Amino acid sequence: MQLITGCHSAGELFSVAEMHGCAFNCAHSVVALTLAAELPLDVPTRISTQAGAAVLLCMAAARLQQMDVRALAGFLRALAQLGVSGRVRIDSVLIDAVAARARSALSSFNARELANTAYALENLGREDAAFMGALLQAATHQLSNFTPQDMANTAWALAKLGHNDQMFMGDLLAVATSKLPDFSPQDLAHTVWALATLGCTDKVFVGAVLAEARPKLLGFTVQALANTAWALATLGYTTRFMADLLTEAAPKLLSFSPQDLANTLWALAALGHSNATFMGALLQTIAPQLPSFTVQDLATTAWAMGILDVHDTAFMGALLVQIEPKLASCAELPLANMAWVLTSAAVAEARPEHSLPACVADMKQERASAAMAEARPEHSLPDFAADMNQELTSAAMAEARPEHRLPACVAGMSEELASAPVVETWLKHSLSDFAADMNQELAARPAALEVDNNDEHALAARHNMPGKANRAPTIRTSAHSHADSVKIASLLGRLDS
Repeated sequence: MQLITGCHSAGELFSVAEMHGCAFNCAHSVVALTLAAELPLDVPTRISTQAGAAVLLCMAAARLQQMDVRALAGFLRALAQLGVSGRVRIDSVLIDAVAARARSALSSFNARELANTAYALENLGREDAAFMGALLQAATHQLSNFTPQDMANTAWALAKLGHNDQMFMGDLLAVATSKLPDFSPQDLAHTVWALATLGCTDKVFVGAVLAEARPKLLGFTVQALANTAWALATLGYTTRFMADLLTEAAPKLLSFSPQDLANTLWALAALGHSNATFMGALLQTIAPQLPSFTVQDLATTAWAMGILDVHDTAFMGALLVQIEPKLASCAELPLANMAWVLTSAAVAEARPEHSLPACVADMKQERASAAMAEARPEHSLPDFAADMNQELTSAAMAEARPEHRLPACVAGMSEELASAPVVETWLKHSLSDFAADMNQELAARPAALEVDNNDEHALAARHNMPGKANRAPTIRTSAHSHADSVKIASLLGRLDS
């Protein structure tokens, strides 16, 4: 074992395995596999990193049936670490075999091994509800032995896997409450992010987490700061904590990734948090990085700019330059959000060719093309019109920009479309056909015209999960009033005529 643990590089480890691998037992194989993911890579050697790691995998796999509980838990964790490192591809057949052996031994795992196993399953991308159910059942009996890191990692893994066991989470939070003073900054960030992702609304616990996190903000990584801002916005917390978080984040903005920057801007918009100094620094940091933004990040940024009603002509111009060539790959909801943003005066001033008539023409061309309609019928123009209609009724939009409520938007759109010469040359559908399609869709979807008496509207998103990109922020829609429905019907009638 000393020969293995004494290695200072991956190349040295592979040489040891080549010379002494035949004498390795289960524990040796697991430790060597773990180090293969952690040791620094040295200059090219006779044995490549991929080949060396593959040899170690084969050695460990050959001893799988002889592994005891400790070795099994370590093997699964080592697979996850090696997979995340990207040094070798982990075959799904091997993952399944190790997971099957581990599941049969879960009742014998200790607290750390259970937490590490949940963490490993997420890193390996294994969404197995039955396995997670068995793991949580075993974990429930050992929660008192979980360390703060164990609890934070388990909650994080459950959130990443989308495994929402409310009973287990309730038990975990009950145990975690008394241990919060021992949570590290990373543990606190993982926990609040997991709570937001899983939709946990325990205000007392969240408040306790934020109280514990405030004096520890200095220790938050840039991703932890961005994730926490997203979590606060998703949970709807507008406490003083957000201001403290932005103060800590401001000098670190240059280290934020494009996704972290977009998420932070989205959080400010979702909370309606106005901080001119921070916003200026944020936009100044984002501008040169726009070419690196994904289409989702660009849509998120555009939506946030519209919600916050920020008039920065130069920034909007640069943003539109990046958005324009990516319209075809943009999903319906971000596209609808951008359509709303493109009606703003700031956009019209920055790029006149992106005024509402040209924007609508561009988007209708994208969604009305025969090739797209044939490949994805569900994305035909009528469906897109209905989706866009539903999004524009959002209470969040109506509250932030009353002039962009659906009746006003439809009225503006009908007037613009009627006078836009570009319609005749760009659109496959005539204006009357488009109106008929939208009218037909609205009639076929009565839910879009129901009266909603619930005044509690919130923004929701699944975004920026640690370790990988995810879906763009979405707007939870609400039905408009009966009076609005009548106005819409009238407007559509005028369009049709």
